[in-house]
Amino acid sequence: MYVRLNKTLCGITAWALLMLAAPQSFSEDVHIYLLGGQSNGNGRANAADIPGGSPLASPQTDVKLWYRNTQGATNNTLPESQIIDLAPGSGYGTGAPVYPMEFGPEVAFGRTLADALPSQNIMIVKHTVGGTNLYSQWGSGGSVYSGFLTTANAAINKVIANGDTPVLMGMIWVQGEADTGSESANYGTNLADLIARVRADLFGGALAPFVFNQLSDNQYSSLGSGVINVRNGQQWVSQNVANTAMVVTDGAEFSTNPANIIHFNAGGQIALGTALGNEMIALVPEPASLVFLSLGGLLITRRRRNT
Repeated sequence: MYVRLNKTLCGITAWALLMLAAPQSFSEDVHIYLLGGQSNGNGRANAADIPGGSPLASPQTDVKLWYRNTQGATNNTLPESQIIDLAPGSGYGTGAPVYPMEFGPEVAFGRTLADALPSQNIMIVKHTVGGTNLYSQWGSGGSVYSGFLTTANAAINKVIANGDTPVLMGMIWVQGEADTGSESANYGTNLADLIARVRADLFGGALAPFVFNQLSDNQYSSLGSGVINVRNGQQWVSQNVANTAMVVTDGAEFSTNPANIIHFNAGGQIALGTALGNEMIALVPEPASLVFLSLGGLLITRRRRNT
């Protein structure tokens, strides 16, 4: 397990200091999984199409969510920037078709993790922006990446304020469609750079699990060279960057919306979230023996008791 506690005071991580001073004062660990990406990470699936009786259709009281409405949409139905029960409604969009309640992979991802890891207090921190590219907007110093860090740190600080210990576990990434143009050949390098930055900025340099999906052939009427380049780059990362995994989404279960095939529909999002969850479970160290804390620029450790 990896922790980056990032409430800065005079250039030093104040929460790390507090942790060292009073390590027994927290009520429980909160296991945080990050979600980033563009519109399919955000989720454009119609919540009304979740099968009746599915636990995904209602609030999941054993999984928490923190997210940002990054595009000023009006069809997000969940309160943002606070810890809430995981439920449909944090997806949203401004391009047709727009549904009254939308969702993304977080709903099935959280359920998959909670069922497999019942000892964890799971919380998903979601920052996604439709139509955004990796090469600049999510790049080093990019406005979207900066916003993502702000969202993650706000969620971490809220967990701290509640008296609990934030334990950063890993990240899922759902993106690639916006990079199929002139920068497509660089996607693998750009994704590897993102992974390195996330690990440095939020995980204290540890090789935190990072799971992503490959662009699906279900999203395109034909695969042009740009799509092929991105898919190849994603494959390269899964084979060459440590502690990563890729979900191949070419199967029929990863279905898309006939009205806009670039976006996964309800069945596709459920399949995607489930697959991302299963790949994350395979990478997450459980139980872990060490928690990593960032104190200024120094990485320190404290021993944890296995559970």
